[in-house]
Amino acid sequence: MAITVSDCIVYPLKSGRGLHENEVKVDLTGLSGDRKFMLVDANGYALTQKRLPQLATYTLESLAALTPLHLTNRKIPVKIYNDSVNALKFHDETNAALSSIFKTAVKMVFFPQSEKRSLEAAFSLPGRSEEHTSELQSH
Repeated sequence: MAITVSDCIVYPLKSGRGLHENEVKVDLTGLSGDRKFMLVDANGYALTQKRLPQLATYTLESLAALTPLHLTNRKIPVKIYNDSVNALKFHDETNAALSSIFKTAVKMVFFPQSEKRSLEAAFSLPGRSEEHTSELQSH
């Protein structure tokens, strides 16, 4: 059975505007670079378009055009639905600028390859829920 991909959209910024790509690498966790960056609220909870609808109009690149995006090496706990993971936090100056853009307190985080998020049993093959993803994915 042949598979044909007619369009490929990646979301480097979780819940941000998608990018149509002609070519994308696929690695062990899915599309390379997909959902590696995310905005969280002041309590570290993932922000999606449901809570922050204007996210749909921004890409990582469009935010970088508005303010420098400077990453720290400081990990902070963040919550994605029912999961808690550690992610690298961006500098306070970056987060202050992003908070001004979105008119609410936000922090940008990056999910490094070294961090793992366990697959939920309901979304994995039998006996394989111990595998991990390094993406900030929702189910």
